[in-house]
Amino acid sequence: MAELTWNDRWGKCLGGRVYILAAVVVDVEMVLSNLSDRLLPLAIKELSLLLEEKLPSSVCCMNIHVVPRLGETGDRGRRKLLRLAMAGDGQLCAKWHQMQQGRQQSLCGGSVTAAFHALRDTSSVQHQQKLADLLALHPEVETGFLLDLPLKWISGWPEGQKQYPQKSGSVWFDFPALWGEVLESLIVHARDPAVVHLLVNFASAEGAKTMFELLHGRYVYNPAAEDDTYPVRCLLGHYQDLRLYAEGQKALEGRGFVLRRRGAPETGVPQVIEVNQRRLTLGREEEFANVVIQKPHISKAHAVLELVAGTLSIQDTSVNGTWVNEHRLANGIRVELHPFDKVSFLPAAHPAYKEALVYEVRPAEEAREAPRSRTPERRRNSDAIDVRIVRGPTQRPFQRSRRSRPQRPQRPQRPQLAEPVGLAKKRKVVALRGVVQIDDDEDVARVSPEKDELLEAEDVDRWARQLDGGSLVEYIPKLTSLFDSVSQIKKRYSGKLNDFYEDVQVQDENHRLAFASALRALSK
Repeated sequence: MAELTWNDRWGKCLGGRVYILAAVVVDVEMVLSNLSDRLLPLAIKELSLLLEEKLPSSVCCMNIHVVPRLGETGDRGRRKLLRLAMAGDGQLCAKWHQMQQGRQQSLCGGSVTAAFHALRDTSSVQHQQKLADLLALHPEVETGFLLDLPLKWISGWPEGQKQYPQKSGSVWFDFPALWGEVLESLIVHARDPAVVHLLVNFASAEGAKTMFELLHGRYVYNPAAEDDTYPVRCLLGHYQDLRLYAEGQKALEGRGFVLRRRGAPETGVPQVIEVNQRRLTLGREEEFANVVIQKPHISKAHAVLELVAGTLSIQDTSVNGTWVNEHRLANGIRVELHPFDKVSFLPAAHPAYKEALVYEVRPAEEAREAPRSRTPERRRNSDAIDVRIVRGPTQRPFQRSRRSRPQRPQRPQRPQLAEPVGLAKKRKVVALRGVVQIDDDEDVARVSPEKDELLEAEDVDRWARQLDGGSLVEYIPKLTSLFDSVSQIKKRYSGKLNDFYEDVQVQDENHRLAFASALRALSK
């Protein structure tokens, strides 16, 4: 069997026919002055040229894509979340990202502003821990895996056929076979005509989970394709359910349920949640949840709904709790739900919790006319925009003049394909503190501080970058100016969260929750 071999951020599969890119991912928020169809593509193009000019010479942006959001209408519709995939040294990416914090980049003559937000490294230990937490929510009997791919990458599709079975020897059979024995590999058309679903049935759940663990949150690189880098969008579940999903059918037609919100509409909170598939996770973060509820007291993966043989049940997986008919559920215990049950994520009857989210369980037939809450995976297929930025790792990036416009690359012959590294080394980059030197013999950046105190400040820097998936990096300048070490933070603020929030100027509720968790961990 062919092997997966890693070289820095690149996982080489099938002798170089497919690569996995464990990218450094950066979120960018764009604010458009109007909703013109032309403005967003122009802004993305200008941003890509700006990145090519400003990024360190050993770092290249392989892909930019738009991440859809719930309820993108009105002023919210003018705000677009973009995701950048960086290949190169992680420390240099982090230093460059830190310098962008607090700045707004003007694009398209001032019609668009861009602000850089969270950074996360998909090769980091924190990324692996998140995946372990996510996989723990899936039972051991799930052998199905679904992966989105660009239609352009698929050749030889039988004319007039809706499905394209893959056989041993084809790329999209052998690729999943790297992770375990494959019983069936099938490609079907998605709702988006530019996208297809690769549907795989493994002989065991271990194969499906391994493939999910290696791909989730990362990128697939196809050196033989013009649009060569594509963000991974994948699902793990029961094979028959995934097949019904891929074919555009409801998993349990006529026997589903909906959770209908009681109360006035709110931004980031779905009014109606459809439960028409076997398993649905509710939570605060898209990485962990099928349905995102953007409230500070909602956990990343707050509760799991399961629909089996027409029976709906709920399991609490949160810190703050889930209530059914005003009774708090024991964590991890599954409870059956019935029509007109009330589900809430704070004790709704308590006068102190006026913002408790309360949903009422209703049969799907009674709510067919209600507006639907689509899962992030289903929205991505129809709304995502993928833009190829620079030449892939078949040559050294940025060898031409900084001012020149990027040229369309000539696709290499397969025998001449180089290992996807070849990023410039042997250089010195003046960082915010100290000098970063890349050694010719090692792909490791070493910080050579000019004073001993810088090592202590770097300790705070590293601690902050690891918190909540990198969402708190904007506080690094403030933290490093106030504190010399993490132990100093621990001693000064043990049991004094409000003092910490005031000194560091933490106003955002989600950020306060993340810091509270981190400080509690320090105290232990």
